[in-house]
Amino acid sequence: MNANFSEVFEKYKELKKPQLKPGSYASLLKLQTKIDKYQSKKGTLYLQNISLEWFVVFMKELTNGKLGRCTNKTLKLYGTLLCGFLKHAKMFGYSINNDFDQILRYYQNIKTPKNDKAILKDEELAALYKYKGYQLKNGAFIKITPAQQFGIHLFVFQSQIGFRWGYLARLQRRHLQKKGNNWYIVDFETQKRGKVVSVHLNDLAISILRVYRKAFEELSGKTYLFQGSKNCKLPSCGNATHNLKVIGKRVGLLREVLIVQGTLDKVSKKYVPLYTVIATHTARRTFASNWIRDGRDIYKLSKILGHSSVSTTENYVKELKGYIPEDIDTELNTSQRALFLL
Repeated sequence: MNANFSEVFEKYKELKKPQLKPGSYASLLKLQTKIDKYQSKKGTLYLQNISLEWFVVFMKELTNGKLGRCTNKTLKLYGTLLCGFLKHAKMFGYSINNDFDQILRYYQNIKTPKNDKAILKDEELAALYKYKGYQLKNGAFIKITPAQQFGIHLFVFQSQIGFRWGYLARLQRRHLQKKGNNWYIVDFETQKRGKVVSVHLNDLAISILRVYRKAFEELSGKTYLFQGSKNCKLPSCGNATHNLKVIGKRVGLLREVLIVQGTLDKVSKKYVPLYTVIATHTARRTFASNWIRDGRDIYKLSKILGHSSVSTTENYVKELKGYIPEDIDTELNTSQRALFLL
């Protein structure tokens, strides 16, 4: 039987809601919004009309912005969700165009462009950390603002523990624990996967923490480590990224990285300066990269990053071949300490 797309999709949503995580269900709602917008332009959509030609046109409208902004990652996601819905509809007896198998093959052949992942070298990270300001042509020196310095310090701290930017706002004194001469973040629950993670704090991370909480040993358990310290408000992820780009240009993060733009049949490659693609997530990738280069266990890394599968972690560090599955000392080496003047 043929049917109105929207009517069947409503039933499908109700069926899938208890089975999906909130984020996945939200993506399903966004896909519905895109298709509703498409129907407002082209007319009511019936399942029998979903041909390979329709699918190709719809995917291209997603990429050209006619249905709202859509990144390469979300393009692939919407394709997955749409194919899942069509498979469900066919299974339950709804009439689907005979092109269904061709649609699946076309979707599986869509290759979304992969950019070089920006990873900072030790000297580049140290340049950000030590940045104090810049000099005008008349000789006057413009100092970095406390808010800018706070953002940079948080970025460097993030690069030493591998946490997402948003997690820093939730770090409390109770998450800090000393074992022997070493400090650790323990029993921290990630929001995305609900996993409990622990990670060692090296000298650099501790030195940054002491800038804002000089006597953190004496804090009560529920005191936030970074919120409200030194009158510095934790910047949003967007503001922090903007700050990184501005300061990254001033400290000379000009090393070129390859980016790939476009989707489907419109793909171009070009090299851009590192500072143009730096973001708070760069710290997380830098941590992962250093962890693997030092020969540490990728399974432990996966837990620290809060990934549901080690295959996700492998995507972070796929350019690094092999690892040594054993725990090793996590302190900064002598050359790294010298770079950061520790």
